Order: sequence, then C-alpha cells, then structure tokens
Amino acid sequence: GALRLWFQFAPEQSREIVADVELADVKAKLADDLPGIELAHLAGRVGTRTSGTEREIFARALAFTTTTDQRLDPVGFKVTLREGRGDRPASGELEFDQLQLAPLVALAAHLPLPERIRADLARFAPHGTLMQGRLRWEGPAESPQSYAAAAEFAQLGLAAQDAFPGATGLSGRFAATHEGGELRIASSNATLDLPRILLAPVAFDTLQSLVK
Repeated sequence: GALRLWFQFAPEQSREIVADVELADVKAKLADDLPGIELAHLAGRVGTRTSGTEREIFARALAFTTTTDQRLDPVGFKVTLREGRGDRPASGELEFDQLQLAPLVALAAHLPLPERIRADLARFAPHGTLMQGRLRWEGPAESPQSYAAAAEFAQLGLAAQDAFPGATGLSGRFAATHEGGELRIASSNATLDLPRILLAPVAFDTLQSLVK
C-alpha cells in the first residue's frame, strides 16, 4: 500500500496531521476495550487539526472494504469538538455528504461508540443511505443538553422491534431537535412491518407522509 503524511507543528505539539492512504490488509484497534478491526482495503484522505479548545477530525473520499466484503462507498465527513470553558458548555458538530449504514452497522462492535448506540444499531439493523447530514449538540455527547439533526435518506430500512415498526425502501428527509421534529417520506416500492398489528409486511407502490 501507500501512505503520505503532512504535519503542521506549533511549539511542543502538532496542530494538523493529514494522511492520504491506499492500503491493503489493514488491521487496527481503535480502543483498548474494543476488538480489532480488519479491512481488505482502505483508501482516502483523513486528518485532524487543533486550534485552541477546538479539535476537528475529517475525511475526504474515504472508502473501505471489509474482509467479509462489506463496502463503504467514498464518503466525506467532518467532526468538530469544542471543549467547555466557563459558562460555555462543551459542544460538537458532525457533517457528512453521504453515509451508507450497512457497512457501519457491520463494524459497530469495533468502533468507539456509546454502548446505547451500538446496541440500537445491532437491534434495528438499519440499512440504506443518509445524505447531506448535519448534527449539532451542546453538552456531553452521551447526554446533550440540546441538539439539532437533519438529513435526507434513501432506501432506508429498519427491523421491527417491540412496538417500533420496521420498514424497507423509505426515502425522504428528517429534521429533529431536543424540542421536536419533522419527518417527510416520499417513497416508491416501500414496505411497512407492523408485527403487533399485521401478520405480514404491507407493500406500497408509493408512500407519502408528513409526521411532526
């Protein structure tokens, strides 16, 4: 494989690190308490930069293939984390252009995620693609005081769990905050699974809905 690095230094610390990678047979461990991750192929640009109390982690055209042939198409994202200071709480922001869910679900056990999120990913097994996503929060990421999230979605699917319905083939957009939200669905060839009400999933040639 190939690896190219750029560094920018301030006194006694690195301010920016950027890496272009094109690697095969990658093995890594992202935290001491997590199982190792193995990728057949990894490519793209990744980096981190620090300025005062703000840290940014980003990727451009990042793609990978797992050893079980799960593929993540090229994605760009940016995570910004800001430390709290005085009366100002810690905060953060996540932005991405498009994000396939199935490959990330397959690797969830290997990623440094809050345990509740990891459990929900395994339980609902989401698949499909999120696009033009943005998430902002204030307070600890695990229990934010406020948040705002929005994204478009295509061919979204979820497994039915308890009273929560399952679905396949959903397309639309959502916007949500800690105070409420809105969900718009405009789908073709979608199905809804309501196991507590119906014996089998219901198929729809077209499905449109607005939920607030």
